[in-house]
Amino acid sequence: MTLMRPRGETSPSFALSLGAAVALDSNDFVVLGYSRELDDIESDLHPDVVQTTFVLRYSDSAREIIERLPQRLNDIWRAPTGPMYAVGEPRGVIEVTVQGLRETSIEPVPGTFASIWGPSDEHVFACGHVDPFWLYRRHGTWHLLELPHGVSGLWAVAGSSETDVYAVSDEGHILHFDGARVRRLDSPTTRWLTSAVTMPGGRMCIAGRDGTLLFGNTHGWRVVDPGTDEHLLKVVQYDNGASFVTSDGVWHFDGLRPPQRVHPKGGRWINRIGDNLMIDNDDEAWLLVGGQVVALDVTL
Repeated sequence: MTLMRPRGETSPSFALSLGAAVALDSNDFVVLGYSRELDDIESDLHPDVVQTTFVLRYSDSAREIIERLPQRLNDIWRAPTGPMYAVGEPRGVIEVTVQGLRETSIEPVPGTFASIWGPSDEHVFACGHVDPFWLYRRHGTWHLLELPHGVSGLWAVAGSSETDVYAVSDEGHILHFDGARVRRLDSPTTRWLTSAVTMPGGRMCIAGRDGTLLFGNTHGWRVVDPGTDEHLLKVVQYDNGASFVTSDGVWHFDGLRPPQRVHPKGGRWINRIGDNLMIDNDDEAWLLVGGQVVALDVTL
């Protein structure tokens, strides 16, 4: 399988960097894309446009641009029942369909959205930074959760249920929501934490900058040596454990052994797409399908 450029597109002039993605199935997914080169040109022509986000759909042998948004989107999440939602600089949550986008404003939002996740469409959590905030949508209504004093910007939210949710910050703070209140857990690091996923046995895997990898839950955290001091920007739930990517390849962590390298081709960002993994390395991206690399078209 080779994902080709749609008919009618102009000759390539920019390379897209791919970020967060959600799977429709193993060969069909929606992903957020960015182009620094294009942003530099746009900022000269339109000073009010800081960064453009492309919402893209890759489906078997085709790629299409669902929407081009003159704002930064940071994360996209798909509810178990099907709806997709994206968050970022807009002061609301954007519902994503393959036909387009629709924003739902939320007031007040004190900062910029970084992450969205939920165990169901009835229970959705979103967090952000600049002024840290944590939102909880319960049965259609958004509520601001009260945060402990001194918490810094929040960059990722994930958990196992609406009463077992974690958020992590850019100063190493780890927060837990039990369905009633948010409390700050003891953390073994002050480094910038970027991502979190559930693991078997009611535990979590948390990634961060400078090779930070943590394993644990509300009972405590263990520092895991990932074999690198590179920034770990994203960790995903995969194959009964967690996967992440570095310049040295794709790695898998099962919570028992040290992380194992499962493929030598490295990158910057990782997503799970059904049974496959999607890797981005700024100017190239690919699917890892059964150990085989399938290139994705990232030209614009």
